Amino acid sequence: MLAGLLAACAPDGRGTVCDAEPGPPQGADDQCDGVDDDCDGVADEAYEDVWVALASGGAIYAFEASRPGASPEAPGVDPRPDDGVDRLFAGRACSRPGVLPWADVAFDEAQAACQAAGHRLCTAAEWAEACGGPGGEAYPYGPVYDGLVCNGGAFDVTPGVPGVQDGVLPTGEAAVCERAGAFDLSGNLKEWVDAHEGPLVQVRGGGYGSNLPSALTCDLADDLKVPSFRHPGLGFRCCQR
Repeated sequence: MLAGLLAACAPDGRGTVCDAEPGPPQGADDQCDGVDDDCDGVADEAYEDVWVALASGGAIYAFEASRPGASPEAPGVDPRPDDGVDRLFAGRACSRPGVLPWADVAFDEAQAACQAAGHRLCTAAEWAEACGGPGGEAYPYGPVYDGLVCNGGAFDVTPGVPGVQDGVLPTGEAAVCERAGAFDLSGNLKEWVDAHEGPLVQVRGGGYGSNLPSALTCDLADDLKVPSFRHPGLGFRCCQR
C-alpha cells in the first residue's frame, strides 16, 4: 500500500477501493478482470490481448471477445446499474483463451467494448480473411465441412450424453477449430462485423445452433440483424490496423 493512502475491500468483493483521486498508475493492471488494480480510474488498461496477424495488414482477436473477469463457468462482470436504464457497457473487450465468450450483445455495445480496449469491431473483409485464409477456403479447418471440428449444430458439447447437446464453449476449447491461431471463427458464437446493408448489420460464422453446413462457412454474408438484436448465441471480436 502507498504511504498515506487507505484501501478497503470493494462492496462487491472484487478488488479494493482507494481514498485517493485517480492519478498515474502505481502498479500492474494487466489481468482483464474488471478491477482497477492500480487505482488510476481505469480498469485493465495494461492487459495485452491475444492477436493473430492478417496477411493484408493489421490483426484480429485470436479468440471471441470476452468480458473482463470471465471464467470457464461465468461470463464476467457487467458494472451497469440494474436500474432499467438502457446504457452501453463501460468495460473493455478481452481476447483470452479458456473463458466464456461475450454473448447476448447488441451491435453498438460490441463496438463500444472494442473501442474501450483501444481497438474496433472487425470489418467483413478482415473477418473473412482470418476465417478462410489467403485462399478463401470454406471453413477455418479446410475446404470440406466436418461437423465434429467446430461447435455448430452437429457438435455435442458434452459427448456421450443422450439428446441434443448444443451450447457455448469456452474460447478455444474446440482446439481444432482454428486457422493460423484464430479460434472459433466457425460455430460457437455468431459474430457481429462492421458491415451494414441498409438498416441491418451482418453477423458471421454461424453458431452452436447452426445445423446447415452453409451457415457455418467463412463467406456467408446474408445473415443480417437489426443493430439492437441480442441473442445468447451472438458475440463479436475486435480488430486493429
